[in-house]
Amino acid sequence: LGYVAVSQIGLLVISRVALSRGGLTTFTSADLLFQVPYGILGVSLLTALMPRMSRSAARGDVGAVIEDMSLGIRLSALALVPVTAGLMVLGPSLGTLIFFYGETTAHDARNVGIVLALGSFGLLPFAIVMLQLRVFYAMHDARTPTLINVAMVTVKVLLVLGAAMSLSDVQVIRALAVATSASYVAGAVVGHLALERRLGHLDLGTAMSVVIKVIGAAAVGLGS
Repeated sequence: LGYVAVSQIGLLVISRVALSRGGLTTFTSADLLFQVPYGILGVSLLTALMPRMSRSAARGDVGAVIEDMSLGIRLSALALVPVTAGLMVLGPSLGTLIFFYGETTAHDARNVGIVLALGSFGLLPFAIVMLQLRVFYAMHDARTPTLINVAMVTVKVLLVLGAAMSLSDVQVIRALAVATSASYVAGAVVGHLALERRLGHLDLGTAMSVVIKVIGAAAVGLGS
């Protein structure tokens, strides 16, 4: 209940700012598209890993929990980083393809894709946060995920309010996507620190090595 209540605060702030700048539909549409790759790929990974982590946590096997989390991060990177690169490049075209119909102009449809492209960097951090939360849930800890969410919503709200006070209407809507993804990055960092405090050294060198390699490969693809 606490987690949901905190999330609603962030949603309320973003909705009010987006509505006041005439871009609520644009942001909402881009955010829904952002969720699709995670819903298809990320959720499938978590569904497979959650029973394993729960069994390991029940046995008190910290090493197995950490290994499952490392595996989840590696698989998430392999699945989602290429998608992120694709969205960065093809986001505007994708927005036009999906939304340019009826009363939606080509400009408005393309703007949805631009918002999506700007916020796509948060896809992997979002998946990592969701994985970290499930590690805590596997250990029957619902309090820490709520505190991590407090940190994410705080970052999001501060960035959104800062953008609202300093940017034009179009830039504000785009900044909402950046602020949302930045909050996922902050959540991943806070979650990592909380897990290290709970489980000890996580030894995620292998996972980070895979993440860096996949990002490097995706960057080469973007450059070409």
